[in-house]
Amino acid sequence: MTAPASGPVRRTSEIGYRRCVGEDQSLGDPIRLGRLLHRRALGEPLTAEQQETLRRGSAGAVAVAARRYAVVEFEGYAVARLLLGERPVSTLLRDRLADDHRAAEQRFRSELSSGAALTAASGAASGVAFGAASDPAFGAASGVALGAAFGAAGGAADVPDAFEVFVMRHAAGKRFDDVLRDVLRARALRRDALDRPARDHYAWLAAHRQVTPAGQLPEHLRAWLELSPVAFVERALADLGRTPRTGPPIHDAVAERWAATNGAVTKRLHAARDATTAQIRTIPQARRTVKHSVKLTAAARACAGAAALDEWATLVTEELRVRAAEVHRSPAVRRLRADCFAAVATELARTDPDLAAAVTQACADHRQHCDPHAPTRTGCIREVASTVRAARARAAASTVRAAHAAASTVRAAREAASTVRAARADVDADQAGRGRRPGGAQGERA
Repeated sequence: MTAPASGPVRRTSEIGYRRCVGEDQSLGDPIRLGRLLHRRALGEPLTAEQQETLRRGSAGAVAVAARRYAVVEFEGYAVARLLLGERPVSTLLRDRLADDHRAAEQRFRSELSSGAALTAASGAASGVAFGAASDPAFGAASGVALGAAFGAAGGAADVPDAFEVFVMRHAAGKRFDDVLRDVLRARALRRDALDRPARDHYAWLAAHRQVTPAGQLPEHLRAWLELSPVAFVERALADLGRTPRTGPPIHDAVAERWAATNGAVTKRLHAARDATTAQIRTIPQARRTVKHSVKLTAAARACAGAAALDEWATLVTEELRVRAAEVHRSPAVRRLRADCFAAVATELARTDPDLAAAVTQACADHRQHCDPHAPTRTGCIREVASTVRAARARAAASTVRAAHAAASTVRAAREAASTVRAARADVDADQAGRGRRPGGAQGERA
């Protein structure tokens, strides 16, 4: 199996998981961290260790989700006090928690956007969008293999660079994709290993050795990941309904599974909380007791936990998307793409030497009027590929016309031969008839 990416295996995405199983679990748990934020907002005393936990957990997706938890729990707390006839809480506390959450979310998204913009800018500067010829690794990997293939096909003597690879990809179309699928399968790679993923970012990163594959994660994590979508939601509901509330493990792979539920857990818990609130409203206020307060608090905390995990999963999924884009632009993946594309081009040149020759000639013609120092551009690639397809279409049409002409000639020859045979048959029949008529030559001799 060819290694998808070189270099050490990076496990940065698993920071959350390591914190969750480490000594200070609150750092990786938005629910526990959110409970501390809620207590602090109410003015409850915190230990020095708990205050340090809040200080250290002030950034990242977990911190944003924890602040979401504090907002939702506080809202439930305020409703419970009103239903029990207690003094309403200050709206300033609620606004302060909401502002803190909004600021943390904006800070996270700003940092994420800055990182994505920086990655995109560095990728564009190095011409990675199409593995430009300016990338020595790409040119070396694809050029040598293509040089042999194109040379064998009778193409140009010079070793082609990456430009020929992508022209062939666009010119061959589905044929290129079909062969590429076989190449990836032979190397035990995902079908989308060379593309930037639109989903399943964690699995894609694992295929490129950036994170631990799901099958190698600890057993309690695999147990969550192996659940069906319905079973995943049911287990999350059960865990959030327990005391203390936990929810799924805080890990990037689990985040994508949670995000895929589309808020199903939160919706059901919100419905349960609303039903509990409505049921308590039917009880005269004088008969509402601590038992009802505990019930309302439990429902509010379950909703807060689900809301926090919703936000955490959304932010982590976005982070994984950005990191997958970064890996997609990395030199290691570009080399892998060059190697695989060169293997495809080599196979196509072997099976269709005319295509290889047409690509080589079209690229050479294009270089006559294109800036040799310009990076490989999408427009150039598509323009030359279009030229190749048009030339091959004209050649195919010419071949068809020649075939039709040849077929017409053959039909005419066959018709002429048939006419000759018919004429000969008529002559033979006439001569045979003359010999059998009475008074003919034979009769006279008699």
